[in-house]
Amino acid sequence: MGEGLGDHITFTDGIAPGKHPRALYRTVAYSVFTLVVNREAGVENLTVGQIRDLCAGEITNWSQLGGDDVPVHLVDRHVGSGTRSALVQRVLSPEEGDGRQPPQATVDDCTALDDDAYGVCEVDGTESMLETVSGTDGGFGYSEAAAAEKRAEDDENLVRITIAGQRASLDGVENGDYPYWQTELAYTYGEPPPAPSPPPS
Repeated sequence: MGEGLGDHITFTDGIAPGKHPRALYRTVAYSVFTLVVNREAGVENLTVGQIRDLCAGEITNWSQLGGDDVPVHLVDRHVGSGTRSALVQRVLSPEEGDGRQPPQATVDDCTALDDDAYGVCEVDGTESMLETVSGTDGGFGYSEAAAAEKRAEDDENLVRITIAGQRASLDGVENGDYPYWQTELAYTYGEPPPAPSPPPS
């Protein structure tokens, strides 16, 4: 086994998978996430049950949820994304604990989604997620709350979804009212070295 990097620090959303006995973590902050849709979907609020049905592929048209007659186009992050992992852990399967995942992508590239049919695609990062949802009629995805809020200021096609009437916020997380969040952790390999003493004045 390697000796690790004792003078380095790294951050993760939630506990890193696998067994790493020398990797020590400390809670740093909460990461708050939000769901986003394209305005053509015609919805602004979803219940946890509706989110689970959407991510299970059981809802294929927004009209099934009182929205417009537009196919659902689920824009997902690749497996291993912290945003996706938080969605699975906190929203899709917190009670069952079965780690249910969103459906497999139906196309290799989001530009290949059929405008007239339900479909699923995957993107690499937050900016790609927000851009794809914004530019895809019926698009549905998820993002860090701060990034989505900033994008929505200048993008009228991007709608931030409330969950059971609750907007993504730190207060909502701390009050137990908002479910989509994750603990941000700082990892070190063993105990980190002490900070250097300040120079004498």
